[in-house]
Amino acid sequence: MPEIFIDTKGEFGLDAWAELMGRFPKYSDRAIASSLKSEGSRLQKIIKLSIQQGGPGWPPLHPHTLAVMMARRRQGRWAAQEAKGKKVRASTKQKYRGHIEMDPGSVKPFRKLAGATRYYYDDSVKTVTIGFLDTKKRYLAKKHAEGFTMTADRRMGKLLAAYGFPVKTGTVLKVPARPVVGPVFEREKGNIKTNIQQSTVNNIYRYLTGRPKDWDKQPEVFNL
Repeated sequence: MPEIFIDTKGEFGLDAWAELMGRFPKYSDRAIASSLKSEGSRLQKIIKLSIQQGGPGWPPLHPHTLAVMMARRRQGRWAAQEAKGKKVRASTKQKYRGHIEMDPGSVKPFRKLAGATRYYYDDSVKTVTIGFLDTKKRYLAKKHAEGFTMTADRRMGKLLAAYGFPVKTGTVLKVPARPVVGPVFEREKGNIKTNIQQSTVNNIYRYLTGRPKDWDKQPEVFNL
């Protein structure tokens, strides 16, 4: 069988094609491509679901972070209402003045990144790349995978204060590392190899016999 290599940055493919392609030259290329695409789709869904569920072992968002997020949403909603000529009551704004802590588990980090997961199959090198293929999303995901710090300047301090979270100039804000692609690939490494090997064999058998795509999932029927 072909040798499978896996890159924890979000890439996997196959080497040593000669034997398989030599035995089934008519079907092997198509069978392998189908297997790689199928596994790419499976991993894409796993990464997406992992993010939606709060990440593989990620620390939850800090209550202060959640409070700022909710304050920004309220400000945006109020601005939209006022732009349409609908006045927001002063009592409503007063109700939300000051910092309000929230349940850290009530909002999952980076939910928008979940929908940005993609997979791409490169037929020229028989490789599938899974993860954040959009340049901007990839930069954001990589930054948060490694973790980073920010030092609050006066402008940031004023902005955070407006959302009920005043900080002193020079305060260091730390964002912990939240990787997803690497951990998922490490966890699924064994399954990736097994799935591609089995799927490739099944695909070649299916092409040779003319069976439907889901033949291995259908019950056998015998006419007696």
